[in-house]
Amino acid sequence: MAFEVKKISKSFGLQNNRRRRVLRNFSMQVMDGEMVAIVGKKSSGKSTLMNILTGMLRPDSGTMIVDGHKINFWNPFQTGILRSRRVGFVTRDALLVQDLTIYENLLIPMGHKFMTGKNKLRRAKEALRAVGLKGVGKYYPADLEDLEIQKVCLARAIMTHPKYLIMDEPTGMLQSADVDRYMDLVELLNNSGYTVIVLTHSRRVANHCQRLIPIAAQTDAREDREKPSPEQSDKAEPAPDEPEEEPADDAAKRYEEDSANEEEEEYE
Repeated sequence: MAFEVKKISKSFGLQNNRRRRVLRNFSMQVMDGEMVAIVGKKSSGKSTLMNILTGMLRPDSGTMIVDGHKINFWNPFQTGILRSRRVGFVTRDALLVQDLTIYENLLIPMGHKFMTGKNKLRRAKEALRAVGLKGVGKYYPADLEDLEIQKVCLARAIMTHPKYLIMDEPTGMLQSADVDRYMDLVELLNNSGYTVIVLTHSRRVANHCQRLIPIAAQTDAREDREKPSPEQSDKAEPAPDEPEEEPADDAAKRYEEDSANEEEEEYE
């Protein structure tokens, strides 16, 4: 089975009925057990894509198929099932509730589960052990270091025992010395059976993954939704041809070559 998207596009509205295209005809297929990196420079649409992959944002067009089931983005029950059973996700920002203990933060995604409080707490302890944080459940987020905070976010993502882990710039808040330590932990989770999708602009993070899937920036694309007047139509120039899509293998190779020429700080 696989996690597959086909020709996903997404635009956002701007003033004067103009729209800003963020994604255009993005496609990918991730097989069970893989750990892949969706790579692209900053502002290339990675966070938008993550929101689509987790069912929190509807694309303008395209389809998403998870384990043979086509996702209906207009059905909140189906997208809710996607997040609660199949997908766990980690964002750049921790989004932990500061007034709650680590245990209490981990139990938030378990609110809909028909489990006893004792069993939920046992699962929280198991998740913390899986990320190497045994014994911190009664602490508060402010008591932990950045690496520990990101590990807590990882533990929260696996609380519902999802099949897929989707991560958006998961090392964005970490010190350089902690990046490899964190990604080594993600690799261990991948080896334990989780299928991992990492969205990143970092070569260092991408090197921990088995395969690269490039995402091209569409930030300069514009779509005008206003209908031209007859006078404007007569004077309008013919639309330029759509650029040919670059093969994925060539794009991944070009990404690596471009990355090697970038300043190191941009790629952590």
